[in-house]
Amino acid sequence: MMMIIESNQNKFQYRVIIPSFLAIIGMLGILGQQESFAIDPHGITVDSLGNIYTSARQDLIQKYDSNGTVVTSWSEKGSEPGQLDDAHGMAMDPSNNIYVVDTNNFRVQKFSSEGKLITTVGSEGSGDGQFTHPHDVAVDKTSGNIYVVDYQIPNIQKFDSNGNFITK
Repeated sequence: MMMIIESNQNKFQYRVIIPSFLAIIGMLGILGQQESFAIDPHGITVDSLGNIYTSARQDLIQKYDSNGTVVTSWSEKGSEPGQLDDAHGMAMDPSNNIYVVDTNNFRVQKFSSEGKLITTVGSEGSGDGQFTHPHDVAVDKTSGNIYVVDYQIPNIQKFDSNGNFITK
């Protein structure tokens, strides 16, 4: 099943085809006034089993099955390890661990697929391994290297799979 959105306004034509599970997640985000739904989602990633994870500004991480049903979620606003402040981009490693950009805490946090904190990467600043406004993350599926882009510093920083700074 697909959801199709079409428009022919202002001389621009577009057609967006959204797989049904993403359409369901998008609708859940729109319904975000309800306690268990994400408001203003920022990140999305999929694990090797087809589970979908989203991050949202209210620091809510949600795990959906491939049909769009919420399986679990976790959220705690703050600056302590495992807490989030303005969750943004996400990535998945080959072991199905989730990396979440924790923008206002100037770090990336690595969680298990069930939400248990494994480690953190980065700190506040403009030096090597530091961030002023981290925005997105990617993980190399072969090496496990972590790549983080900072909104205010025009570079991409590379870390090894243990979170040690390599280069930028």
